[in-house]
Amino acid sequence: MEHKIAYRDSLLGVEALTFDGLSQSFPPHFHPYYVVGLMDGGTRRLTCRGETLTVREGQLLLFNPGDTHSCAQEGHVPLRYRALHIPAERMAALTGGPLPRLCPTAGSPELFDALSLLHRMILSGSSRRMEQWQEAMSRLLDTRTLGVLAEASIRPEVSAACQYLTENLHRRVTLPEVCRQVGVSQSVLLRSFAAEKQVTPHRYLKALRVAEAGQLLRQGVPPAEAAIRAGFADQSHLTNLFRALIGCSPGSYRQEPAKK
Repeated sequence: MEHKIAYRDSLLGVEALTFDGLSQSFPPHFHPYYVVGLMDGGTRRLTCRGETLTVREGQLLLFNPGDTHSCAQEGHVPLRYRALHIPAERMAALTGGPLPRLCPTAGSPELFDALSLLHRMILSGSSRRMEQWQEAMSRLLDTRTLGVLAEASIRPEVSAACQYLTENLHRRVTLPEVCRQVGVSQSVLLRSFAAEKQVTPHRYLKALRVAEAGQLLRQGVPPAEAAIRAGFADQSHLTNLFRALIGCSPGSYRQEPAKK
């Protein structure tokens, strides 16, 4: 039986998720925030930035904002997984400089344990969770235990297309329109986009809309209104895509209580 929890911690400015008994596969998608994932059970075939890995219990998963990733269950044991969603601005406050580029499965057992304790403290509302946040993030950003990727260069047409899609996610956007804006043919843009983002511009736009809807839901906006404001035709379209990419319905995501 599936069990899902999503708590938003107003003190730390992060979100803590728990998935237990999940067998769902996730198609290629990305998030606008850092994802720090803890594998508590099950085995997953993960693809991130074009690299395919097998991840198991006890491993740490790290996704940068915008990293395209997908995963599917391997074997018969359902997924048990916890995650922290960390906004880029919170990470910037920690580093005081350029945002880090994190490797998908870097880390150490000590880092896993520190993040696991932080997750438990967030769910329990522990008064010591700020102290543990600082400890865990210090370990996370310690390059002696964490692989760090160099910032990848992006083709100009892909960068321009991403910016245009982001600025126009609230309305209907066509591929010919995007190509006219960035000054390349459809075949060139599709090829460049697939090489760098591992998704089509259309899928990228859908992921942008899910991210926008998630932000609205976190602000308390009802799902039906969030769907329209994020550029979906209706709530049904949002619900289907939200379940596919986030793992729960917009309604249950919005209704989870926030930690004080």
